[in-house]
Amino acid sequence: MKTFTIVLLLLFSFQAKSQCHVVVTDSLTPNYDFMLWADSIQGTAPFTFNWTVTDGNFNPIPFSFLNNDHDTIVIDNQVLVNSYGCIFFGLCMTDAASCNTCFDSDTIIQGLNLICFSDFDAYLVQENQISIELIQNDIPPFLINLQMIEWYDGDGTFQASPYLGGPTVITYTPGSSNSTDEFSVCVRTLLKNGMCISCKVVKYTDGTSGITENENNLVHLYPNPTEGQFTISSTRELKEIYVLSMTGEIVQTVSVANEKEFSLDISNLPAGAYFGEILTLDNNRFRKLIIKK
Repeated sequence: MKTFTIVLLLLFSFQAKSQCHVVVTDSLTPNYDFMLWADSIQGTAPFTFNWTVTDGNFNPIPFSFLNNDHDTIVIDNQVLVNSYGCIFFGLCMTDAASCNTCFDSDTIIQGLNLICFSDFDAYLVQENQISIELIQNDIPPFLINLQMIEWYDGDGTFQASPYLGGPTVITYTPGSSNSTDEFSVCVRTLLKNGMCISCKVVKYTDGTSGITENENNLVHLYPNPTEGQFTISSTRELKEIYVLSMTGEIVQTVSVANEKEFSLDISNLPAGAYFGEILTLDNNRFRKLIIKK
């Protein structure tokens, strides 16, 4: 009878301990901090969470708690830069019924759902010479190994030039394999965990003086991303600026007294991505604005 009772107690203990469960979900925040949180929690509340995080050499990595429950931790993006490679993390959870369960894993930045978007201006400098400049780059900087400008000349020859930031002039050589006045140029970003590519079809001649004006090039906005203060410069007088949320809602309106350069301050808005509709005397331009805090 005693043996039977002990067996029942052991079975009950095993079943009780098997009732609790936890997994860890990871993500990048808008300012590229790394967030880990307890997910799919099963058990008897309240819960106690015990986190361990190390780099690839098993050295502890500093982190902060997002809330008093300690179920979510945040690793600063600069720590990711210094510790890039494998981040090993573990979470042990104990519930109110003394059930204990652990989730051990490792992650690399490749495993995250990363933004992979870039856009660039391309405009004619003179006949067969095109200036390339990135105007938007949502890729976390610490992931970028190299950026290249790539295109095929008119005779089918592949060409590539490193993009080192700012306007970069490339030379297109016409040939019989291209019967138009346009060609495709791409900016390829080689990442620590993959690749992103952005392409446009641009003119290499306007058929007359060899100089033309690209509409996008009329307005420049920098720095981007920033903590909320942008400089807008334009070859046309600026009239008004609308700041829109990603859902299209106008969150800020600024009037400009026909100036060609203006300092836009939207630091009062939360960190994240916005659109800037910039009205000049002759047209509207759109730019994506990134506030990073």
